[in-house]
Amino acid sequence: ASKVNEKIEKYADTFVLCKECGKPETKLSKEASVIIMTCQACGAKHSIRSKI
Repeated sequence: ASKVNEKIEKYADTFVLCKECGKPETKLSKEASVIIMTCQACGAKHSIRSKI
C-alpha cells in the first residue's frame, strides 16, 4: 500500500500541484512535444518532462 501512496504523491507533485504556490489549480496543455503546466492561481508555467 505504501508504494501506491508514493506513486499517487509523485503523480500529484508532477502533474497536479503548482511548483510555485503549491496549489492544485493547474491546467495541462501540450505545446509541440512538451507538456506545459499552467497554474490558474498564480500564473506560473512549468514544463513537465517526467513520465510515471
